[in-house]
Amino acid sequence: MATFGTSADADLLVAYLDRYLPCPDLDYDQTAALGALLLLDAKVGTDRAARFLAPYGLWQQWAGGPPGTDRDDPDEYREFIGLLCAFADETARHWRARARS
Repeated sequence: MATFGTSADADLLVAYLDRYLPCPDLDYDQTAALGALLLLDAKVGTDRAARFLAPYGLWQQWAGGPPGTDRDDPDEYREFIGLLCAFADETARHWRARARS
């Protein structure tokens, strides 16, 4: 979804986080979803992730840390998703070039 970068993709990530962040016992892909949403926010100039990261917000509740605790840095997830997107983009370019030759 971060690679496609549409508003609909961001809506899906927000819905996912709304559903699963309130459930701290369900550890699925919350970190990847937040990282992708942060990346989309940076790409399109929105701030949809802010409400999840607010003090006492759903991210802090899910992560189990009090506000201000740097237990997990959400920017690390954004950077990781960015690396995955760059890899996917480069791989797609490689295979398109190879298909043309």
